[in-house]
Amino acid sequence: MFFKKTDTHSKYQNNMDKGHSQYKSGQYRDALKFFEKAITFDPQSYVAWNWKGSSLRRLGRYEEAIKCYDHAIFLDKSSYPFPHIGKGDIFFKQKLIPKALTEYNRAIKIKRHPWALNGKAHCLYETGKKDQAFRLAEEVIQMRPSFVFPDILEGDIFSDRGSYNDALKRYDKALSLTHLDSTEIQDSLNHKKLNCRIYVAPDQVDIAHFMHLLSTGTNQERADASDSLDRCVKNNLAGQIIRQRPFSLFERSLQDPVPDVRQNILWALGNLACNSYSHEVAESEILCRLVDCLHDPSEDVRSAAAWSLAVLAESGQGIHVAETGMVSPCIRLLDDPNAEVREMAAFALDKVSFYASPEPLVRENGIVALARHIMDGETSVREKNLWALWSVASRGYSNSLCEIDMLITDLKLCAQSRNPEIRKAAISIIGELSTVTDKSFLENKDLERILITGIGSKRNRVRGASVWAIGRWVDAGLSKTFTRNGAKDLLKTCYNDQHKVHVFYHNEKNWKQRSIGGIAGDVLKKFDSSRPVPTQSSKSDYQTAYFIAKGYVDELHRNELQNACKSVVHLEHLVSGSILSDVQKQRGILEYYLKQEIEGIPEEFENMAEISKEMILVKTME
Repeated sequence: MFFKKTDTHSKYQNNMDKGHSQYKSGQYRDALKFFEKAITFDPQSYVAWNWKGSSLRRLGRYEEAIKCYDHAIFLDKSSYPFPHIGKGDIFFKQKLIPKALTEYNRAIKIKRHPWALNGKAHCLYETGKKDQAFRLAEEVIQMRPSFVFPDILEGDIFSDRGSYNDALKRYDKALSLTHLDSTEIQDSLNHKKLNCRIYVAPDQVDIAHFMHLLSTGTNQERADASDSLDRCVKNNLAGQIIRQRPFSLFERSLQDPVPDVRQNILWALGNLACNSYSHEVAESEILCRLVDCLHDPSEDVRSAAAWSLAVLAESGQGIHVAETGMVSPCIRLLDDPNAEVREMAAFALDKVSFYASPEPLVRENGIVALARHIMDGETSVREKNLWALWSVASRGYSNSLCEIDMLITDLKLCAQSRNPEIRKAAISIIGELSTVTDKSFLENKDLERILITGIGSKRNRVRGASVWAIGRWVDAGLSKTFTRNGAKDLLKTCYNDQHKVHVFYHNEKNWKQRSIGGIAGDVLKKFDSSRPVPTQSSKSDYQTAYFIAKGYVDELHRNELQNACKSVVHLEHLVSGSILSDVQKQRGILEYYLKQEIEGIPEEFENMAEISKEMILVKTME
C-alpha cells in the first residue's frame, strides 16, 4: 500500500509540473489538461483546483473558473489566498469592482501577498481613491521590486495628476522589467509614454503619424492612435489636427470594428468643439454619423456619441445638432439599460433644448420620457433629466410640463432629496413653473412651501436656488402667495449671506455668479412693486421660431391646414418686425382657406412660408 500511495503522488506531482510548465509558456489549454489529470490523482488538492481555475480564467471561461476557485476555497479556507486573487482578477476584468475588492481583501486577510495588494490597488484606482492606490503600489514595489504592474499603476496616477515627467520615469522602469516576449505590455507602455510626451513636448508630436496609424494600423494601433489624437485635442493641438483635414478619416473610424476607436474619435470630435472648432465639425457633415453612433451596440460608444452631440450643441451648433434627427434616438436611450448612456442621452436633450429649442423634443413627446426618469435609480441620471426639463421650461414651455401626469408630485419629492444638486434642479424647475399661462394651476400644489423651506437649507446651492425661484414667482405676479407665508421675513435673514451661487438671468440668457444676500435683496425690492412680466414665450425667440416654422412648412406640404394654422399662430408670439408682418399675412390667408373650406394650397403660398422660415434662420445666426 505504501508503494501505491507514493506512485499516485508522483503521478499527481508529475502532472502538476507539466501543467505549470505549459501555463508559464502561455499554453493554457494544454496546462488545463494536466491540472485536470492531477486532480484525478488527488481530488482534495486545493492547489490543483486553483490552477485549473487559473487556466480557465486565462481561456476566458470565467464561470467555470469561478467554480474551480470556489471549490479550492472550500477545500482550504484559511491558508491559501490564491483562489480569492483569481476571483478578484475575474471580477476586475468584468468591471465588477466592489466584488473584486471583496475578494482581494479576503486574500489579504490570509496573506499580504503582492498579487492581492496589487489587485486591491487597481480597484482603489478605479474608484478614484488614487492616494490609497499609490500607497499600496509602493508597498508592493518594496515587497517585490521586479513586479511590473505597480510601477505601471504609479505611472498612471502620476499621469492623471499631470506629473508627466514622473510618469515617464515609472513607465521606463516598467519597460525595463518586462520580458522580451511581453509585446502587449510593451506596446501599452510605449503608448502611455507617447501620451505623456504630448504634454511634455507637444511641439515634437507627430500628428500625421497618428493619422496614418488610425488609417492603416492593427486593431490595437488604431485604438492607441485614436486615444492619442483625443489627448492631442485636449492639449491645445486641435489646430494641428484640423490642418490635417481629418474628418473623412474620422468618419470612416466611426465605423471601425474596434469599439475603443469609435469611442475615442467621438470624444475627439466633442473636444474639438470644446476647443473652438465646433463650426468645422458641423460643416464637415459628420454630424449624421454621430447620430448613427447612438444606435451602436457598444454602450460606451452610445454614451460618447450623446456626449459629443451635447457639447457640440453647447458650443454654438445647437440648430445643426437638432436638425440631425438626434432627438428621437436620444429619447429612446433614456430607457437604455446602462446608466451612463441614460445620463448622456438626457444631457444631449438638455443642451439641444437650451441652445437650439425645446420644440423638437416637445413634438416628439420627449418631455414625458424625461419626466418619467427624474425618479431614476441612478442619481446622475435623475440630475441630468431634471436639468433637461428645466431647459424646456426656461425656454418658454412650462405649460407643456404642466400637462404631464405626476410631474408635480415627483418634483416635490426631488425638491426634498438629500442630494443638493437634485434639490437645486427641482427647485429651479418650480421657479420656471411660475410662467404658466393659467396661474390657477399652481393653486393648492404647495410649491411655494417647497421654496420657502429651501431658504432654510444648509446647502448654499439649494438656498440660492430657492431665493432665485421665489423671485421668478414674484416676477409673475404671485407675491401675495409668499407674503401670506412669511417669505419676506425669511428672505431678510439672507441679507448678509455672502456665499456665491450661480443663478440664471433670463433677460441675458446666461448664468451669473451672485451672493445669496444680493439675490435676496433684489427679490425683496420686487415685492412691493411687483408686476407680472411677460412670459418667455411672448418674447422674440428665433431659434424656437425656426423649428416651428419647419414644422409649419411640412404641414403645408401635407395639406394639414388646421395644424399649419396653429403653428403660424404660435410663430406670431416668437418673431417681430417684418417677419411678424409676413407671418400675420399668412395666418389671415390660412384662416380664409379654412373658412372657405379650400383644400389645395397654392405653390406661391408654400414658397412664402419657405421664405419666412429662411428669414427666421438668418435671425438665429445674428
